[in-house]
Amino acid sequence: MGCTSSRNILEPDHESQQHAFRSKVFKKPRPCNLCHLPIQSEGSSCRVCKYVCHKSCEEKVREQFLSLF
Repeated sequence: MGCTSSRNILEPDHESQQHAFRSKVFKKPRPCNLCHLPIQSEGSSCRVCKYVCHKSCEEKVREQFLSLF
C-alpha cells in the first residue's frame, strides 16, 4: 500500500503518494512488509511511512500500489 495522508491511514485515497524509498542498513533482521521474510542487512525504507522491504521487493511494492488505481 502507498503512503497515505494522516486523515485516513487504513484505506488508500486519491491523495495517496507512492513510497519514497531510500537504502537502509539494518543492524538486526527485520521482516519485509511485503514478503515477511527477514531483511538481513540492507533493504529499503520509505522516508514518509517507514515501510520496509527487500531491495528485490521494492519494485513489487510499486506495482502493487499502481494496481490500486
